[in-house]
Amino acid sequence: MVFRKILESAECKVCAIDRDLNSNKYAKILSQKFNHRFTFSNTKFSDLHFF
Repeated sequence: MVFRKILESAECKVCAIDRDLNSNKYAKILSQKFNHRFTFSNTKFSDLHFF
């Protein structure tokens, strides 16, 4: 919900990382709505250098 509010209120890009598989569903919705402004990776934070 927080990412949606950020993307709706500002012309910005958001990069999100979450290893919880349940987050994929919500990330897909945001990716479709905000296209190139939202990037998601289903991985560990320690793998940030690969993002």
